[in-house]
Amino acid sequence: MGKFLHADGSSYEGEWSEDTKAGQGLEMWQDGSKFKGEYASGKKHGYGVFTTSDGSAFAGQFVEDAMDGEGTYTFADGRVYKGQWRDSQMNGVGHMKWQDGRWYEGGYLEDRKSGKGKFCWPDGRSYVGQWKAGKQHGVGLYVDVKGVSKQGEWDSGKRTRWLDP
Repeated sequence: MGKFLHADGSSYEGEWSEDTKAGQGLEMWQDGSKFKGEYASGKKHGYGVFTTSDGSAFAGQFVEDAMDGEGTYTFADGRVYKGQWRDSQMNGVGHMKWQDGRWYEGGYLEDRKSGKGKFCWPDGRSYVGQWKAGKQHGVGLYVDVKGVSKQGEWDSGKRTRWLDP
């Protein structure tokens, strides 16, 4: 165990191996951000909790300083994403929930909805179908507030046509 204070005011307190952060530790920066968790070879590696100066927080797996694997990110605006990460981006399968009751569950690629997914609005509407670059793209099933469903085709977030008669 030991503590190191950097010239810029940031600090690390925790376990060391051969003068390198290794094992459990707490790192704090001048802007109020902090990381508490596992280190290997001087980098965040393993389970940890990273809190930013704006109040956002990530609790989950890190690989060589990047959010990677399973984790939960709580955004400063109240959104919560639970799911898979790669290179500090939402990648794989995840669930995003907004404070107003909207939610999405499905695929993500580079922080955007991608592949198959379901989006629900608080008024009961929903869309289940294909996504690309964060937008409805391809064939999907839309359900309106009355529960009436229609299959349609979307292009970059805009419905181009209904496929049902």
